[in-house]
Amino acid sequence: MRKLSTIIFAIVLLFALSAEGMRAQGRLVLRTGAGDSTVTVATGQQQFLSITARTALGVIDSSYTGLKNLTFSGANTSPNPATHPTVEDNAGVAQPFGAPTTIVFVNGVASVTSNNNGVMTLYRAENPSISVTDGTISTSGTDRLLATVNPGTLGKFVWSLSSPQTNGANFTGTNFLTAQDDWGNTVTSFSALATNVTITTTLSGIVSGLGGLNTNVLNQAGDFVSGVASLTTQQMKYTGVGGVGTFTATGGGKTGISNAILIKAAPATRLVLRTAAGDSTANLTAGTAQNLRITAKDANGNIDSTYAGTKSLTFSGADPSPSPVTPPTVSNSSGTDVAFGTATSISFANGEAVANGSNNGVMRLYRTQNKIVSVTDGSLSTSGSERLTVNVSAGSLGKFAWALVTPQTSGVAFTGLDTLTAQDDYGNTSTSMDASVTPVTITSSLGGSITGLGSGGNNILNRSSDFSSGVAVLNGKLVFTGASGTGTFTAVTGGGKNGTSVGIVINAGTAVRLVVRTSLGDSVISLAAGVAQGLKITARDASGNIATGYTGAKALNFFGASVSPAPDSKNPTVSDNAGTLRNFSASQNTSITFTSGVATISGANNGIMRLYKVETALIGASDGTITTASNDLLNSTVSPGGLGRFNMVITSPQVNGSAFTGVNTVTAIDSFGNVATNFSAASNNVTVAASGLTGTISGLGSGNTNVLNQSGDFVLGIANVTGKMKYTGTVGSGTFSATSAIREDRHIGQRDDQRRCGIAPCHYRQCEPAGRIRTEPDDYGQGQLGEHCDQLYRRQEPSVQRFESVDEPGDLPDRFRQGWVCPTIRRTFLRDLQQRPGNGVWYVQRRFAPLSCRQRHDCGE
Repeated sequence: MRKLSTIIFAIVLLFALSAEGMRAQGRLVLRTGAGDSTVTVATGQQQFLSITARTALGVIDSSYTGLKNLTFSGANTSPNPATHPTVEDNAGVAQPFGAPTTIVFVNGVASVTSNNNGVMTLYRAENPSISVTDGTISTSGTDRLLATVNPGTLGKFVWSLSSPQTNGANFTGTNFLTAQDDWGNTVTSFSALATNVTITTTLSGIVSGLGGLNTNVLNQAGDFVSGVASLTTQQMKYTGVGGVGTFTATGGGKTGISNAILIKAAPATRLVLRTAAGDSTANLTAGTAQNLRITAKDANGNIDSTYAGTKSLTFSGADPSPSPVTPPTVSNSSGTDVAFGTATSISFANGEAVANGSNNGVMRLYRTQNKIVSVTDGSLSTSGSERLTVNVSAGSLGKFAWALVTPQTSGVAFTGLDTLTAQDDYGNTSTSMDASVTPVTITSSLGGSITGLGSGGNNILNRSSDFSSGVAVLNGKLVFTGASGTGTFTAVTGGGKNGTSVGIVINAGTAVRLVVRTSLGDSVISLAAGVAQGLKITARDASGNIATGYTGAKALNFFGASVSPAPDSKNPTVSDNAGTLRNFSASQNTSITFTSGVATISGANNGIMRLYKVETALIGASDGTITTASNDLLNSTVSPGGLGRFNMVITSPQVNGSAFTGVNTVTAIDSFGNVATNFSAASNNVTVAASGLTGTISGLGSGNTNVLNQSGDFVLGIANVTGKMKYTGTVGSGTFSATSAIREDRHIGQRDDQRRCGIAPCHYRQCEPAGRIRTEPDDYGQGQLGEHCDQLYRRQEPSVQRFESVDEPGDLPDRFRQGWVCPTIRRTFLRDLQQRPGNGVWYVQRRFAPLSCRQRHDCGE
């Protein structure tokens, strides 16, 4: 029995060893669950497997049972995302190819149970040969499963774009859009005709050049070839604001976003001018700095980074300041301010130029204005909204500017458009000027006074209303009262801000008074009664200016002098503009011609005055409206004229042979009834004679005779003979008379012809011995007369340099040709060849042949 058992065990062991040997020679066969050796699947699609363990003879090895650790291989990881092929183990866990996978075998076969234990999923589109091994036996050859893995349905789009690209230009380089399934396999069958693909971007521009409409939509069957669209070939372009952005493809509910792509600018087509802060509008004060930013951009507003280096730019659009004229400027790259309109070197980097400190684009504008500033390099320029709008306001008060109409009139509110403008340092109107905060004082180089301004009606602008928008209107307000002439006006503040006008002519105002002076301008004179005195009458305004508007013939009356004593009763006179003598009167009886406010004599016309009463006369004139004020009167001290006659007063009766008693006087009287207070018997002896009595007169003069011949015989023109004079002779009634040695009662200068000739008065009674000279003032108070009574009358003037004799009428003025009626006189006229400057006066010498005093008297001389 033991031997039989041993034999049986040996047989069994042999069998077992034979089976194990056969298993060692076995294999695994991999098939689909349906038993197919080939399979076609889509990526991501599950495929049930059947794995069979077979002996070397091909018999299912039923002993191959239980859990087996298998490793699958032959398929690859998907492209994107990288997803390994898997087989689910007996627990339903998907294990990647290459990793141990627990599979349950039953009688040599492993089948999918409850979707577990051999469910394969492949993710890469390919044609793999799938194998499996347990480490001892494997699939090989035809035992492996041949799979065809096709891409899955569209899952996404994948971009391949070259960067950078150029704005507005077709994309260049390698640029693809690929339709892929979820695992990155190209969906080669994808058709944009069936599933349109829209391309968008995170940039703000537009995509074009694609599809049948050259838009951003791929919509043609040929747009994708084997799942790939060549965007370079289709001439895709982006137009708009450049920068870094992504592109997105959307179609069939699937999308794909590209990597970041730089869209660089196209070549610059324009310049953009902004402040350094990027503002398109700048509000600034005249003269202050404004930093600029200048950018070179393409047609779509992208900065052209290739626009670099030093560029020659020209700025325009702003105007120079008014005063001083200061052009707007921009500093160049070295900090030099360059005027608008002149090429300015500006440095660019990456398409932009930005001010740096005081260099490379610091703008200063000096005129108050609202302007648009442009810039150009000759090819590229700013335009439209790419220019910089500037609003320039005035700076602080720097000075004042005058606009005054000339001429103006003293004492009258200014007329015309007269303004004072507050300005900054560049002549812009400082519209914020407030005189209540900054009072302005007005002065003039002419002196005088200024009134009518401000709250005080004086020369100070001190109210907020005095300036309106920086301008003070002065016409109708400003009054200058003072000397006429040309002068300037100055405005000044307490802070020293000032402004001076151009020269303004101040004309005299309306005449308010008449000033009477001599022809030479004297205000105080002394003259003899009856002697002619030339007058100058000036119309003046309230400030003392000659009232030049007072012109033409004016009807005046003269006053201030008295009628000479009776019985002569000679009225003071003034010659009118026709030469007619007019008495001083209370009514306007004398026509006097004024030229530009002044009346001067013309020959014997237009103001030759004669006063006849010894007195101090204050001479004035009036036209009925204006008159001569006290300070403007001509103070005239009138002395007696030459001796004209004697008045004798003798008390009656007297006693023969005794000195006269009572009141007994001899009074020297001039030709006009004035006592000749300057009479001297020493130079002109006076003989007292009796008429109707026969006897002698004695007791007078130095010889106690009838002749008064001493300087003391007459005191102030009166000789008191009481107690001196006596008559000795027959008694009875008679008269006494006084006779001078030289007659002086004839005034030669009274004849019209002699006045016209400008001859001075000569007084005579009888001819003196030849060679004796007497001097008297002439008719006009000028020069001296030398009287050679029997030979020569001659006016002696220091200015006379040379005489030339010419026979009358010769070439003398008409006034020297008139009035000569005495045929016994031979005349020769001499004229001054060096006339007194400016007045054209002729100086005349009259020479007479020796005549008797009777002949002269008969001729009225």
